[in-house]
Amino acid sequence: MSETLELIRRSVGGHVRALSLIIFSGMVAQALALLQPKLGQNFIDEAQHGIPSSQTVFLMIVTIIGYAALNFAQQLLLARVGEDGTFQAREQTIRTLLHSSPAAIKSRPSGWYSQRLTGDASLIKGVVSSVSAILQSLILGIGSCAALLIININVFAVSFSVTCVSIFFSAIASIPLRSWQWRLQETATKMIVGVEEMTTASNILAAFNATGRMRDKLTEYAKQSQSVGYGLSARSAAFSSASGLLTQIANIVTLLYGAYNVTRGKMDFAQLIAFVMYLNCLVGSISRFSGGIGQMQQARAGYSRLREMQNHGLSDQNGPSRTVTHIENKGPAKLEFRDVSLRYPGENHFSLSHLNFRAEPGKITALIGESGGGKTSCINLIESFVKPSEGSVLMDEKSIAEINIDAYRKSIGYVDQDSILLTGTVRENLDPSGKGYSVDEMLEALGRACITSVSGKTGIDLLDMKVGEQGRLLSGGQRQRISLARALLAKPRILVLDEPTSSLDGVTEESIRLLFNELREETTIILSTHRFSLASSSDWAVILKQGRIVNQGTPRDLSANSPYYRYLAESWKGKDCRTEQTTA
Repeated sequence: MSETLELIRRSVGGHVRALSLIIFSGMVAQALALLQPKLGQNFIDEAQHGIPSSQTVFLMIVTIIGYAALNFAQQLLLARVGEDGTFQAREQTIRTLLHSSPAAIKSRPSGWYSQRLTGDASLIKGVVSSVSAILQSLILGIGSCAALLIININVFAVSFSVTCVSIFFSAIASIPLRSWQWRLQETATKMIVGVEEMTTASNILAAFNATGRMRDKLTEYAKQSQSVGYGLSARSAAFSSASGLLTQIANIVTLLYGAYNVTRGKMDFAQLIAFVMYLNCLVGSISRFSGGIGQMQQARAGYSRLREMQNHGLSDQNGPSRTVTHIENKGPAKLEFRDVSLRYPGENHFSLSHLNFRAEPGKITALIGESGGGKTSCINLIESFVKPSEGSVLMDEKSIAEINIDAYRKSIGYVDQDSILLTGTVRENLDPSGKGYSVDEMLEALGRACITSVSGKTGIDLLDMKVGEQGRLLSGGQRQRISLARALLAKPRILVLDEPTSSLDGVTEESIRLLFNELREETTIILSTHRFSLASSSDWAVILKQGRIVNQGTPRDLSANSPYYRYLAESWKGKDCRTEQTTA
C-alpha cells in the first residue's frame, strides 16, 4: 500500500490543478449518468399518463451530450498528465544514470536500461487514469446503490449481494497480474539485450559461423516471451470473463426478480426500467473499478522495476564527502596513488593491491605491464569512475574523493581505450558538453592529433561530417585521433590516455609521441600502453603485474635493473615491428 501511495504522489506531483479538474469533471459526468435513469422513468410515466414529455426528452439529450463532452475533456487531461508522468519518470531515470559512476552503469547491459526507459516508464502513465477510474466508479456505484435502495429495497438486496461478490473477486483476482506483468517486462529486456548483442557483434558472429547459436538464443527468448505473454493474457482473460459472468448473473437475477415484483404489483413498469438502468450504472462502475485496479497493478510493476534500477548501486557521484568545489585550473598537476587498493562491486578478489606512485607535474608517467595487470583499473580510479576500496588518489595533495566531481573532471583530459564517439558530427564530438569552442580551436586540436582530412573532407566540412552511430563510419585510428583532439581542446592539467596509439600506424604513432613531448609544459600525462616506443620515451614507468607494482623508475633504470621490464620490452619490440610491417 505504501508503494502505491508513493507512486500516486509522484505521478500527481505538479498536476494538482489538472487532477482537480479531472476529479471535478468526473463527478459532474457521473452525476449526469445517474440522472439519466430517473429521466427515463419520468419519460415512461409521462407516456403512460398522456403528459407531454418534450422537456424530459430535451433534458435527456442535454445529459447525454454533456456526459460525452465531459468525458472527452477528461480524457485529454488524463493523456496530458499521464504523458507528463511518463516524461518525469524517464527524466529521473536519465538523471540517475548520468550522475552515476560508469562502473556501476556498465555492471548491467545497455538493454536493461533501455527497457526501463521505454516499457517500464510507459506503464507509469496509467496511474492517474486508474485513480480517476477508481474514484469515478466509486461515485457512480454509491449513487446507483442509493437510487436502487430508494426504488425497491428487496430487489436492491438481491442485486447488491451478487455485486459484492463481483467486487471482492476483482480485488483478489487482479493481484497476480502484477507479477506476470513484471515477468513479461523481464523477458522483453532479455530480447532487447540479445538484439543489441547481435547487432554489435554481427561481424564476429559471421566470421565464426556463430549465427546459428545466436539465432537459438534469441528464439529461446522469444519462446519465453510467448509463454509469459500467454500466461498474462490467459489470466487477464479469466479475470475479465469471470467478472463479466458475475455481472451477467447480477443482471439476470435482478431482472427476473424485478419482473416478479411487477407481476405482484410491488413495482410498476417505469420503476423496473429505472432500476435496470441504475443496475447497469452499478455494473459499469464495477467494471471500471476492476479496470482501474488492473491498470494500477501494471503501473506498480513498472514503478517497482524503475526503483530496482535506482537501487542497483546507482548513486550521485557528488556525494556529501565531495566538499571541495574550487581547485587550481592552470598548469600541470601532480597526481599520487597512496596505498590504493580496489575491489570492484560483486568481486571477491582485489583488482589492485596497495599501489603507491606519483605522476609529477609536467612529466609523462607510463603504466605498463601485461594484459590484466591493472592498468585500466588505475585509469578508472584517476578518472573517478570507481572509488578506491582502500587508500587515496590525490591531486595536488587533495584527495579526489573530496573534490566536486564536475570541478575535478574539468582538470582531466581523457582518451579511452575504445575511442567511443557519440552519434553526430565531428564538431559535436569535439565539444560534447557545449563549451562553444571556435572553429579555429577545433581545427588546431585536430591538427595536433594528426587528423586534418577524412574521406577528402577538410576544415568546416570535416567538422560537420557525420561519424555514424558510435563513430562506426570512421576507422579505429580516426576515432582514436578525434578522441585525442577532444581531450586536447579541454586544455587539461592532467591528460589520461588508455592505450592511446593502439589503432595507429607507426608513422602516426611517432607523430603522437612527439606531440606528448611537446605537451610537457602544458599538462601532466599519464598513459597506459603496450607500445615500447611510448613506454621508453616516458619520464617515469610503473610496472604492474596482477594488480601490484613490481617495479617503477625511469625507463633507463628499469632497463638496467628490471628483468621483467626487459622481458616486456623485448616482447613489445616484436609487436611494434610486426605492426610497422603490416601498416607498410
